Order: sequence, then structure tokens, then C-alpha cells
Amino acid sequence: MAYTTIDDSSQYFHIQLYTSNNGYEVSVVNDAHYGDFKPDILWVKSRYTIGGYDYNHNLIDSSRGVTKTLWPDDDDVEMTATQSNYDLKSFDTDGFTNGAPEYTNSLGGGNLGKVAWQWKVNGGTTASNTDGDVTSTVQVNQTAGIGIATWAGSNGTPKDIGHGLGVEPDLIIIRNRTRAETWWTYFKVMGHGGNGLNEMYTYNTTSTGLITGADSSVFGVGTDYGVNGNWIYVAWYFKAIKGFSKFGKYTGTGGDYNTDPFVWCGFKPAFVMIKDTSQQTNWIMFDSARNPYNEANLKLGSNKPNAENGSDFGNSSQNNIDMLSNGFKLLTGNTDTNVSGDVYVFVAFAENPFVTSSGVPGTAR
Repeated sequence: MAYTTIDDSSQYFHIQLYTSNNGYEVSVVNDAHYGDFKPDILWVKSRYTIGGYDYNHNLIDSSRGVTKTLWPDDDDVEMTATQSNYDLKSFDTDGFTNGAPEYTNSLGGGNLGKVAWQWKVNGGTTASNTDGDVTSTVQVNQTAGIGIATWAGSNGTPKDIGHGLGVEPDLIIIRNRTRAETWWTYFKVMGHGGNGLNEMYTYNTTSTGLITGADSSVFGVGTDYGVNGNWIYVAWYFKAIKGFSKFGKYTGTGGDYNTDPFVWCGFKPAFVMIKDTSQQTNWIMFDSARNPYNEANLKLGSNKPNAENGSDFGNSSQNNIDMLSNGFKLLTGNTDTNVSGDVYVFVAFAENPFVTSSGVPGTAR
């Protein structure tokens, strides 16, 4: 059996750096080396500030459409833009075009360097799914283990939601679209409950309130309004694919380089996000576009709008990692990434596999 079914990760995941133009339209052309890359999930963050003003994260997907914006660092309800002030104008064959919105806190706000993390699902093509207790609308890419589901709730009675992946997801992120709520994030390795993607929470292990588990057809939502109630919801979910993605946990050791954790992924990471489940800390985000060489010391946090290496994430000498040919290694003992005895969860997507399907080894940085 081949080591991986995905030799080129840029078929399904891509990171693009670009510069906005003070609220004017900018067509961002992806430089993915596997031909054109049209995203279905677009997550953008400004890397810098203007006059001390921070810019929110923005997340838009092709299931909800270009007019629907959510902010991963904020609990604000989904914004619906009008034609004249789209935050995102279009998903393009080779990238995307930001709009020219009236507000500045956007994909196109300021004259700033930005990073766009992008995932390809199914080109915006959705299907109805009746596997659960309510009918969901799903868009899935089973090859890459990526899915998007939307559904309307009717009450807070625990229920199952069909997801269409055909396998049990390892990571599920759920957002109430029309009520100010937490972004609840479930890791299979941690079990029922969740972390707040926009919060500094510890992992909530409730068995009834949040995400109650999953199988190959459905995931369960409990009684908390953040995941279930008389509102509309969206979920993004992922299954680990050998050589392409990994969602796991490790235990911190406290900052001795000789014993600091090495986390095996089975690929050279392009993107790593880490959260301490034991303490109230930040989510720390690294990627190979902003840090093409080791060590990776340029950090953003999903839970805050702060600019790159903002004071909350530590300076350039704290919370750093090396991204290696087969995983990543913690380099310092700081709270957000490596406290002795604390349990951390992580999300990782590949730049290239450790070994291709034909047996060719990957390259280090």
C-alpha cells in the first residue's frame, strides 16, 4: 500500500501571501505549483497593524457564499454583505478577489501584508444529507478529508448532523451563524466537548453540552446554543489523511531542547496550529509561507486580532518550533506551546509528504 494518496498537498491546501490596497479590489493569484487553485474555504489574517489598529481574522466559504463573513477571533454574528460592499467579491479559478467594503476590517482593509490559508473542497457543489436528525447541506472532498455542513436547528434537543465524509472526522469546528457564540472546536483525540477557537479556554469535556462525538455518517451536537438551538449553523470538519493532514495531541516537557517534544506528522508541515488544553492560553499559528526557513518564529493567534508576533503570543524568541521533513519540534518552554505536563492539541497540514506514493522521500527545510 502506498505511503500516501496525496503526493502534492497543493491540490487541496495552499497558503498565499498578498498585500491589500486600502479597501480597493485586489485579485489574488495563487502560486500553487499544482496548476490553478480555486479555494472553497478561505481564512485570511492581516499580519501587521496600522497606527496600532488590529484587523480581525476573516473566514468565508463557498457553501455559505461570498457575501457571508465570520470572524474566527470574535463571537459576532455572521455578516451578510450587499453587492456594493462585498468583503470577498469572488472565488476565482486561480485564487480570489477581495471586494471593496465600506468597513476597513476586512480581507481588503488597509495597505497591509496578509496571509490567506485556503482549502479546496468540491468547488461549491453541495448535496442534501439526511443521515442525521435534521437535513444538512454538505460539501465534501473525501480524498482530502475535508467537509462543510450547514443546517437549521429548531430547538436545543441533542441531535445528530449528517456530514457526508464517509469516515469519522478527527476535527470539527462549529459556529452559530446568527447568535453571538463561541467557535466550538472538537478533537477526536480529546473526546466529547470542545475548545473555543476564539477563546483561551481549557478543553471542556462536557458529554452533553457541546460536540458529543462522531462516526462515519454523523456528528452529535448537545444542548449548548453554540452548537445547537433554533438558529442556523455551519461546521467545517476534517479527517486526517496520511501524508497530508494530522490532528493530534502531545504532552509538554517545559523547555529543555534535548527533551522538548518532537511531534510526528508523516509530512513536512506547511501549517501548524497549537492549543494548550490544560490552561487558558492562546491558539498559536505557524506556516511555511511566512516562515520558509527554520526556526518558525512568526506567530498569529486564532483567538485574537493581534498582529504577527503580538505581545500576547510572545516575541520572536518565544513559542517557536522547527518544521521538519516528518513533523515539528518544540523549541522553547513557553505557556502557549510547551509547559511541562500540559496536554496540547494541534492541527497540521502538509507542504509535502515524508514519502511519496512512489517511494520518493520528502525534503527538509
